[in-house]
Amino acid sequence: MQTQNKLRILIVDDSISIRSVLRALLNNDDYEVVGELGSGVKLLAASAKLNPYFSG
Repeated sequence: MQTQNKLRILIVDDSISIRSVLRALLNNDDYEVVGELGSGVKLLAASAKLNPYFSG
């Protein structure tokens, strides 16, 4: 599947091991992990830069 058709995911969790597991599970043909954050403090700035998918 082409990159433009993938859901862009930004992983935010304070546990590096959880982020690692989520990245391994989500990096496939349907999802593109565009970044990881250890807390929500930088979420807004990172989301503006990385343009992840937001579900409402």
